[in-house]
Amino acid sequence: MATLSTSILQLAASIGLTLIPASATAQDLSSLVDAPPFHTWNTDRYAPQDWWTPSPHQRGRLWYSTVRKVVEVDWFAARDIPADGFGSTPVRSTRQAFAVPYFPTDVVALSRDSILVAGKYRGTETVIEQWTLRWPRKMPRPRASDVVEVAEPTEVSRREVYRGDLAGQRIVHKMCRMRHDPAIVMLQFDDSTDLRQLDLGTGELSTIATMSGARALGPVPGLADGHPFVWTGDHSTRGYVYVFGTKGSAFVRTERPDTIVLCDVDRDGTLDLSLSVPVDRWDRSEFSSGASYVSLD
Repeated sequence: MATLSTSILQLAASIGLTLIPASATAQDLSSLVDAPPFHTWNTDRYAPQDWWTPSPHQRGRLWYSTVRKVVEVDWFAARDIPADGFGSTPVRSTRQAFAVPYFPTDVVALSRDSILVAGKYRGTETVIEQWTLRWPRKMPRPRASDVVEVAEPTEVSRREVYRGDLAGQRIVHKMCRMRHDPAIVMLQFDDSTDLRQLDLGTGELSTIATMSGARALGPVPGLADGHPFVWTGDHSTRGYVYVFGTKGSAFVRTERPDTIVLCDVDRDGTLDLSLSVPVDRWDRSEFSSGASYVSLD
């Protein structure tokens, strides 16, 4: 991990990722657990699916730097913010940073006023915090020139919802809110292939998917493939879907694994179906078009 090939660096740069391959950084990260986690070769990264939209005129992209121990938001404000970009309207932008005392490993927006941050203290415990933030009473609106000023939230509180140092629960690899209940999040730890859910109210962890099968869901062997991204949508025919993929990422393997789609068909909070979609067939699949979804985030 002390060095990265030129091709990986170029690929990462092409999608806007910053890599820090210095030997000191590698040593810091490898000390978190017995072996370096899958995703920490990329030590400055954004939460892939996570746009945070507090108003019709402002959107933020969540980032975290494991090495610098910071969670950041790139805020953009414009008159119109379509789903696929900002078009030609004037855009104002700024970066807001929040320092943390641990190595952050993932961050996800839960709502307009709340985000979830996961991290690892050096050589010890994994922690997950729910942050509450407050926005200005009146959010900026477009002026005659179409320019919209950026508003920044102030931090109200950080509530610890999980802390532990157990095998199979070391370093949160990725998180995603579950659509049936805003108080439940889906997560996968770096040293386990199991998929868990975390109750933010009680701190209780439970297993919802495994390679061998769990609950109503059959075996999901693709959980071992280390997908760096997970995103969710409300599909018109498949219900709530949770998509584990690599497309658009600087994936470290030569061959990209199939995209895994977990479906909660009746939208009751229980995963009912697991589908595997080869990467070269994704664009022709029923999940690739935004028109197939009631809502996406």
